[in-house]
Formats: sequence, C-alpha cells, structure tokens
Amino acid sequence: MDVTGKAVLRGADVAAYDILKTALPVNVDYGTRTDLSKLIRDEVEREAIRIV
Repeated sequence: MDVTGKAVLRGADVAAYDILKTALPVNVDYGTRTDLSKLIRDEVEREAIRIV
C-alpha cells in the first residue's frame, strides 16, 4: 500500500496489467472490490469481465 492506503501494483500484477492494457481494445482498470464505492459497486460488477 502507498501512503494513502491504496493498493499498489507490484511484480506480476504490473505485468498482468501491462499485458491486458496492450492486448485489449478497451480501457483497462485494475482494482479490488473494496476500492469500489458502494454506490456503483453493483453496476461495475455486472459490467466487469473476470480474468482468472
């Protein structure tokens, strides 16, 4: 985490993010459920694509 308490991408996370950003023709965002506002969480989770 950084000084603001936000999660910081490291190592494999950064590599995965960079691969997705390069490969996909859409905006890529990387985060956790706890980062989402409760006001938008349901909608974002419905629209999100899970990559496992």
